[in-house]
Amino acid sequence: MSQKSIQNQEAKTLASRDRVIAELSEYYDDIERIEEEGISSQNDVAIVRKCLNLVMGDILTSRANSIVDD
Repeated sequence: MSQKSIQNQEAKTLASRDRVIAELSEYYDDIERIEEEGISSQNDVAIVRKCLNLVMGDILTSRANSIVDD
């Protein structure tokens, strides 16, 4: 893999990670509350699902970028 490909892969991964962190930060207070008190409503379930989807999407995007750039 060329240096340029590695740099492109790293840039894509960082951009994706920044987007995920920004989206997760919107749920920070809810995540803290759910962590301390547990899930207590359908809204909490939706928040947990949204956060899991964001994290899994980031993992899959990073993996896909590494495969495409190989």
